[in-house]
Amino acid sequence: MILAQWLLSGWSVAVIVADWHARRIPNGLLLAVCGGVVLYWGWAGEGVLGQTWRSSLIGFGLGVTVWLPGYLWGQVGAADVKLAACCGLVLGAYPTVVWLLLSSLLLGCVSIVVKVAPGLAQRLRQRDAQAGRVIPAGACMMPAFVAVMWWPAFAGSGLSG
Repeated sequence: MILAQWLLSGWSVAVIVADWHARRIPNGLLLAVCGGVVLYWGWAGEGVLGQTWRSSLIGFGLGVTVWLPGYLWGQVGAADVKLAACCGLVLGAYPTVVWLLLSSLLLGCVSIVVKVAPGLAQRLRQRDAQAGRVIPAGACMMPAFVAVMWWPAFAGSGLSG
């Protein structure tokens, strides 16, 4: 499980870099993790973080359900919805709820900073002029994902799904 956490932490950094610099999260990054999770289920009979397949599917559904309205209203990109589904699949049900709360809190804090610092908002807006979105939501989601994923290792108790 520790190896999976380190690999997923590296994946998180790749997602942050891609979303921050290009405002795109490549489908290959998402498919690699989702495919790896499914293959691991077939091999080990449980998720990469020890969750059941039911818990992972609930997490997947939670990620889509929470982020899809933002996409439909034009506030986040489709990749952010796919990323939320992928993170939910990896984490499982209960950790996904915690992750959604933390990532929403982080996104809200970044939104406040951008609102208070108009120069920052202008620079961010120039990066993604065609989409009109200022804040890279995926880059805000991943620190919360890493925190929730590593929590049991540091706290000694479970956010097990």
